[in-house]
Amino acid sequence: MMQQKSNQRKGISLILRCFMLLILTVSAGVFISKMISYAELTRELEQLESEKEYYEEQIAELNYRINSPIDYEDIVRIAREKLNLAFPDETVFYNEQKTE
Repeated sequence: MMQQKSNQRKGISLILRCFMLLILTVSAGVFISKMISYAELTRELEQLESEKEYYEEQIAELNYRINSPIDYEDIVRIAREKLNLAFPDETVFYNEQKTE
């Protein structure tokens, strides 16, 4: 009788140890998974902050250009670049090769 209770306790103890080991293993797996996720999100955050800085610089530059007075050189540059215009006394050469 005593032997049987001792065997039952050992069996229950073994089951509890196996269950605790299973819980520990699953917890470690979840922890590692979350740490990897956190690292990826941190890298993505750094990349987005870098892009944000770039776009803030672009916005500042464009605001400066909008708020600065337009002079003759700006008008000529815009006419050449955006409208493909030229002065009457200029010779214009066209290149039919596509550049990418």
